[in-house]
This record gives sequence, C-alpha cells and structure tokens, in this order.
Amino acid sequence: MLCECYQRGQLLCIKWWFGSPSGSGVLSRILAVGQLDYENFARMIFNLGRHEHVMPCLIQLHWLPVGFRITYKFCILMHNIRAGKCPCYLLDIMQPTIARVTRSGLRSQSDTTSYVTPRLRTKFGERAFLFSGPAAWNSLPADLRTVSEITDFKNKLKALLFKAAFDIQ
Repeated sequence: MLCECYQRGQLLCIKWWFGSPSGSGVLSRILAVGQLDYENFARMIFNLGRHEHVMPCLIQLHWLPVGFRITYKFCILMHNIRAGKCPCYLLDIMQPTIARVTRSGLRSQSDTTSYVTPRLRTKFGERAFLFSGPAAWNSLPADLRTVSEITDFKNKLKALLFKAAFDIQ
C-alpha cells in the first residue's frame, strides 16, 4: 500500500514539477504554494492528517524543499555545461571566469571552475538562467565543483543541499 501511494505521489509530484513555473527569483508566493503542494504529497504518501507535522516525512523521503530543488536543478545543468554535455546555445552563453579579459593576477583568474555572473540593473534579471545558473554554481564549495562524474556530483550535491535545508550535521 505504501509503495503504491509512494508511486502515486511521485507521479503527482513529477506532474506538478514540470507543469509549474520554475526558475530562480520566482515570486515567494509561488514557492510557498509549491512547497505546500510538496508537503501535501508527503501527507498523502504517509496518510497524515492536515495538522500533523510533515517535515520528518520529507526527510524520510529525501525530498528537498522547493527552493533547494530549484538550486539542485540549476547546479546539475551547470555541471552538464562544464562537462560539455548540453546544447551548444547554453555553452555559448556561459563564460568561465578564466576566459574573461581582465587584469592579470586577480584571484578569480586562478579559479578555473567558476563562471561569470553578469551585472544587472534590475532584480527581474536575476530570474534569467544567465545569472541564476552561474550564481548557484559559484555558491558551491570548490571541491564539489571539480567532481567530474555526474552520479558522484548528484549524490554529493543532494547531500550538501539536504544538510543545508534541514540543518543536519
């Protein structure tokens, strides 16, 4: 029964994820509604009441909160860009910091794993992948950015975001 409910919850969650607006800088109200949907899926899987605490269920299911899930997706996409396993139009718009023509001797010149985040005049521009992708990638620890295998990267990234989301040591 639990397995059947879990699969049904997974399908609903996938349907919600791909049918919803996503991206960095999404209005906080939309993120809050998305988080409520996420929690309702967990309630359905575990047959919890409306007023029961759902956070232990999210931890048991290993589901990241919506905001962290968006960061996870951006970082996976940036890893694929770094590995060259993405469409060429994404490779063309991302600029590594070492490719930028600046004064020599800067600390950013020695960092080969970070990307340039463009300067923007509005907060609205932070919703674009051109800004939010490199910002999410550059916020990762340097040792995580150097992982070359996608499966290792996904495991380490999810563990890092999971610890940050649920304050687990």
